Amino acid sequence: MADVIVLADADRPAEQNRATWFGLFLSLFSMIVIRQACRLGSTEPGTTLVLVRETAMFACAGLLLWLIRRKEGLPLRSIGIGTSPLWKSLAWGFVIAIACAVPAVVIVKLTGYGHGAASQSFAKLPLWLIFMLVVRAGVVEELSSADTPSIACRGWAWENHCPG
Repeated sequence: MADVIVLADADRPAEQNRATWFGLFLSLFSMIVIRQACRLGSTEPGTTLVLVRETAMFACAGLLLWLIRRKEGLPLRSIGIGTSPLWKSLAWGFVIAIACAVPAVVIVKLTGYGHGAASQSFAKLPLWLIFMLVVRAGVVEELSSADTPSIACRGWAWENHCPG
């Protein structure tokens, strides 16, 4: 990305460096820690536990955005947010969703995928919570990915610590 300015650690204030390293840790490990902590609570998650888990993951994404803007002083463009018009992102999202859904339906029908014990836990959750889970997976996890205009863990880490 041409509009991202990479500064050497020596040129950055200590508080900004601490925020960057905390953001790196948060982006790489927060979802894993939250997932494992919720698994300690129950191996068969109910509505409340899934809601707590998803809310915690959204909160980590919000904290990461706050760190980028307020502590590092970087624009959200530095992680790919706002680099493309919203209509274009939504149009490509729709095209890609259709392109993924068609083969997925065919694979599910041919293999009988989704009828095991693990998929039964989803059947117990309300539809609004499954929708929240899917949105979180598409937004929060991709916040990590700098190549997409969404929020992110791996991408933020990549953009901030692997320049070039």
